[in-house]
Amino acid sequence: MLFASEGYVRHHRRHLLEYPLMLFLAILLLLCLVGVNNLMSLFFAVGGFSITLYVLVLFDVSARVSREAAMKYFYLSTISAGFIIFGTFLLYFSTGTAMFSELRWAFLTTLHLDLSIASAALLFILLGLFFKLSAFPAHL
Repeated sequence: MLFASEGYVRHHRRHLLEYPLMLFLAILLLLCLVGVNNLMSLFFAVGGFSITLYVLVLFDVSARVSREAAMKYFYLSTISAGFIIFGTFLLYFSTGTAMFSELRWAFLTTLHLDLSIASAALLFILLGLFFKLSAFPAHL
């Protein structure tokens, strides 16, 4: 990734240490995202990765377009974080756990599960993740 952005780094000589450090931190948080086993660690890994992306989008502070893009990304990401947290709360409220293995068991047995609350919770979590991934067309 550093090799792909070599021209950009040559053009922008300020903050030469922060750019590879933010890329390394973003890759580290994505590796942590692979190993999560509950909903809250998923939220913190995605949120931390988003913070590094805010910094990378705002890397060229002097450009108006960079500042505007960072603010729009921050606002949409904050809204999506609210969706994820609300969905996590609803799922924890309906199942009593946030661990993926226990959630799977709760959905398979469905004896003590209110399916309307759990399906609304999954909808909120997926909607928030789609906002974070920009798969949902909210940037328009």
